[in-house]
Amino acid sequence: MNPENWTLNALLLFLLFPFCTSNDTITTTQPLTDGEILVSKGENFALGFFSPGSSRDRYVGIWYNKVSEQTVVWVANRENPIKDSSTLLMINAYGNLVIVNKNQSNLLWSTNLTLSTNDSIAKLSNSGNLVLLEKNTKTVLWQSFDYPTHIYLPGMKLGVNRKTGQNWLLTSWKSANDPARGNYSYVLDPRGSPQFFLYRGSARYSRSGPWTGHGWSSIPAMILSYMFNYSFVNDQDGAYVTYSLFNGSIFSKLVLDESGSVQRRTWVDGNRRWDLLWSAPADRCDDYALCGPYGYCSGALECECLPGFEPKSDGSVGCVRKRGSRCGKGEGFLKLVRMKLPDTSMSRVDESLRPQDCQKQCLTNCSCTAYTTSADIGGSSRCVAWYGELMDIRDSRDEEQYLYLRVDAIELAANARKNSKGFLDKKKNLVILVLSIVVGLFLLVSCGCCLLKKKRETKVVMEHGHEMLFEDYPGANELEQIRPNLELPFFDLSILVAATDNFSSTNMLGKGGFGTVYKAWDLWNEERVLDLVDDSIVNSCPAHEVLRCIHVGFLCVQEIAKDRPTMPAIVFMLGNETTLPPPKQPAYLIRARNGAGLSATQTRKCSVDEVTMTMVVAR
Repeated sequence: MNPENWTLNALLLFLLFPFCTSNDTITTTQPLTDGEILVSKGENFALGFFSPGSSRDRYVGIWYNKVSEQTVVWVANRENPIKDSSTLLMINAYGNLVIVNKNQSNLLWSTNLTLSTNDSIAKLSNSGNLVLLEKNTKTVLWQSFDYPTHIYLPGMKLGVNRKTGQNWLLTSWKSANDPARGNYSYVLDPRGSPQFFLYRGSARYSRSGPWTGHGWSSIPAMILSYMFNYSFVNDQDGAYVTYSLFNGSIFSKLVLDESGSVQRRTWVDGNRRWDLLWSAPADRCDDYALCGPYGYCSGALECECLPGFEPKSDGSVGCVRKRGSRCGKGEGFLKLVRMKLPDTSMSRVDESLRPQDCQKQCLTNCSCTAYTTSADIGGSSRCVAWYGELMDIRDSRDEEQYLYLRVDAIELAANARKNSKGFLDKKKNLVILVLSIVVGLFLLVSCGCCLLKKKRETKVVMEHGHEMLFEDYPGANELEQIRPNLELPFFDLSILVAATDNFSSTNMLGKGGFGTVYKAWDLWNEERVLDLVDDSIVNSCPAHEVLRCIHVGFLCVQEIAKDRPTMPAIVFMLGNETTLPPPKQPAYLIRARNGAGLSATQTRKCSVDEVTMTMVVAR
């Protein structure tokens, strides 16, 4: 190489090197102008000037760098838009990060700190957090994660700082073209058992379920344990929830949009779109306190009263007790299942009470109207008791918590009679018993006749197969000529239908008894699951995609229903390369292998309760 060219290249490399290594940092001598961007070290996020939607106003914001659809996650000057392009994001003489015009005569936004040093830098981290640091000690002076806008990112906090009084909350944009504070906010209420409230203006609009010790009640999709790791802190310093992603290469966000919808979305690069995992409010029943005190919203989107209560006589929303409370006079609790737990703002939480002690404590306090218990991840019990009116209850398709409702002795007796069918008198019981015996005998005789008829038809088929072929067939003359050459008998369709019980899968060779899944499960455990792929297509299918599809299939047939992924989760798993959880044993596998039902010790005990809400969702 020519020495002069080598020297010139070396000089250019030397001059450009500082800019290449500092592209995630703003210093006192290196501001950011409109048209330039900072990119985090891992290239996940970018910081720069942008115009939302069709607006011509300019804002300083942070967005995903690797997502093709620009998705802004934080805005600095959301209340004060920039009207021209001659603006800087810089460190001023007081060490603050500011947005000013070029002659610094118009301050549009500032971190507004009182600092003892002006030697500070601003750095964009790969988590999307813009941090103002003391240059030498790297002490954090300010960070954007303390001032979230409308998106909740991994590593952010939502809650309250009890020392400073600062609230970490989400606020919606006014519109897709205006990032100013909108009409909706998503706030963590730390009182009682902490829960999230969605506000419209200053009024409560919707509510999540409370923290149960291991998750958020009524929002199981908010956890998705194979994707998110949520943690909740509640101590003297503050109460907040934060989370992380097990797979750092996935982009997932919780967004509060301008219409007041809270949505969990995950970027699917193959589809180049944000896929929806869940959203709230889901329907009208999610409106806060829709049915008033002691009322609940049913699956039919109608208001009903809890057991022991009746609608108010004045026509207002809500319910009242049918009879005045008689504390200590035979009162007890009804177990309500598949119901969203009431508002816990005024509840009391005891982290040490066992379930039986929780019940006893509630029963001895005449003001206690209901309680629930749960166990956290560490196994310790948790007692939540309500004192006063029960508000904002609905049926919940995903709720696994039980609510124990305090009712009087009359209501307990009425429900006991219903559960035991004791409201029928002896004469009616006798009639039902006789009818049951008669119907049972009739069905038994009918089944016996059907089996006998089926055996006779099968015998006729085996003995007179050839005759069945030609007796009624229209083309008998043509077939008669080739009959001597036939090695196997032909049978009429009606005979085949009768012999195979209308082609039932239980009569198919190699089928029935969950045999297909059993074979696949055996191959999975033997790490030979690719043997399931047909030879004609095995070379045209990528092995890793086949394994992933089979893996997801096993997750969908796990024994316990709550372990199975929902349809949004399945779509996400098939469209991404995230690590999948190991599948558990498929349903009915033990019964298929042993050829018998579960023993009495294996059967889970069930009870029938007065109020049971169930809604079917796709899995």
